[in-house]
Amino acid sequence: MPKVTIIMPVYNKMPYVQDALGSLRKQTLEDIEILVVDNASTDASPAYLQKCAAEDPRISLYTLKKNIGPSGAYHYAIDRAKGDYLTIIDSDDFVDPDYAETLYTTAIKYHADITMCRNNLYFDENKQEQLEYQGPDELVLHGGEIEQVIPQTICYGNGMGFPKDRFFPETGAVWIKLYRTEFVRANELQYDTDLWMFCDWEFNLKAFSKAKTFAFVNRTMYHYRQLETSVIHDPKYNPNKLPQMMNAINAVCKDCDAILKTKPVPRLALVKKDFIRTCLGIVYSHYDRHLGGAVSNEDMKDALDTIQENANVKGYYADTPLSDVHGMKRKLDFVIHKNKYVRLISLKKALKHAIGK
Repeated sequence: MPKVTIIMPVYNKMPYVQDALGSLRKQTLEDIEILVVDNASTDASPAYLQKCAAEDPRISLYTLKKNIGPSGAYHYAIDRAKGDYLTIIDSDDFVDPDYAETLYTTAIKYHADITMCRNNLYFDENKQEQLEYQGPDELVLHGGEIEQVIPQTICYGNGMGFPKDRFFPETGAVWIKLYRTEFVRANELQYDTDLWMFCDWEFNLKAFSKAKTFAFVNRTMYHYRQLETSVIHDPKYNPNKLPQMMNAINAVCKDCDAILKTKPVPRLALVKKDFIRTCLGIVYSHYDRHLGGAVSNEDMKDALDTIQENANVKGYYADTPLSDVHGMKRKLDFVIHKNKYVRLISLKKALKHAIGK
């Protein structure tokens, strides 16, 4: 049985997959298996992956006939993992040679269910940005101490006042983590295959709520490549973005509510609202960018109806204090104007419009 299973889904990521898979093949931890899931790629990725699998017996290549999305690929690979621990790498990123070994030795040392390191934002070889962390070189949390980490799985940045030495950047991300495989299976932790967006945040929300020991290594060993073609940030119009984002809101809110029924996790209710705001901001910006082009007036009206009918969104607007609303900087509401077209305006203006009626 290998010590670590490294999972890497691939969908049309040439030439980045060369750096990603190359970094895995150079790992200093020898006893590993590399599970590559080709999610029905249509570029040159399949040929390259087949070549690597033929050269390296540690690589098991699974070629799917249909793109089942990132969450589907993660789920598919986790079911087949044989390692004592497992970690996931995106196919457009890359890791340091001792990434797996460092996380593995730390996990063994502290008997950790989840072990995590740091990442940077990689633009190119001349430009990288380091995410801020002000804690010690190593940190181990047990039991109830992990509750302070749970809300961090579904938020960007530290806008909620987490202690600076207890705020871990990218806690929700699928990568930079090593999970004990038996922990994942014993708690029936699975990726929601219906989610195409924020599936990693939803998975880690559940995982951290179940973890008994969490270990953090203050080293940057994962390099998160900054691209505009991610599922969330792709500038091209995606007609599925709205239903996919509504699915993410519903799944995360359901998980938050289930967790809060079992333990009063500080800040989780507040961060749940912020997650809804984040999702709506992404949707609204997407429609705003394409209004008058791929997005018609009827599309906007349909989107407005879908959003307004969502129970979690209704609860968000009902529970959000006016002072919090005024503090928002992103556009957050649709308004019908003269029954002919729909346009985006700020939430503050939308509230004034509603109050005026």
